[in-house]
Amino acid sequence: MKNSVYRNFYLLDSMLLPHADREAAVGMAKYMKNHFPFLGIPATLRKEILRDFKKSAISNEIMQWDFIRYLHQQSCREYHYFAMELAKLRVQKKPEISDIEHITFMLQTNAWWDTVDFLAAHVLGIYLKKFPEKITEVLDQYTLSKHLWLQRSTLLFSLFYKQETDWELLKKQVLLLQNQKDFFIQKAIGWSLRQYAKTSALQVFTFVNSIDFQGNNLAKKEALKHF
Repeated sequence: MKNSVYRNFYLLDSMLLPHADREAAVGMAKYMKNHFPFLGIPATLRKEILRDFKKSAISNEIMQWDFIRYLHQQSCREYHYFAMELAKLRVQKKPEISDIEHITFMLQTNAWWDTVDFLAAHVLGIYLKKFPEKITEVLDQYTLSKHLWLQRSTLLFSLFYKQETDWELLKKQVLLLQNQKDFFIQKAIGWSLRQYAKTSALQVFTFVNSIDFQGNNLAKKEALKHF
């Protein structure tokens, strides 16, 4: 492990730990079904700390995957939030085609909806825009993996593509996954369709009411929420 990883981790710790709140941490952990411990630092303060951290650290160091993955493997959830923000910065500023290996790792490690949804839409989504030649390979790999969070990501990666959304591809993913009854898959189906309806309401309405759509009531309700 590079010395820069530990140096930057200690720098971040020095900014985070003075703001730890044990009482708030209990409530945050409970909200996340106690899957992860928290330091108890609210989102608004985390954003301020992240801004100051980026100013204090060397940008080329904190955008390296070894540092990002080191953060993502810590126990407290706040570190995972910092890791995903830095992963977004990485694919925005210094994208490389091999980044998908690290993105896949993050989607499967310490995974829950709060990090996965961000990573899918703001990291994987950006990556696949920059490397569209990887879309088919990645979506096929994730779909066939049977891994809940990878499959959810195939539905959410284009969440903010708006008019650049590949509607046929989105429909294909919905049809491939719609028979899975898992809450997070059905919710993602509905969410992805509801979001695209902001761009093309008629296409979504027609599809959801067609014989091809077999999503459950949750997916349909979410998809047609604003109709």
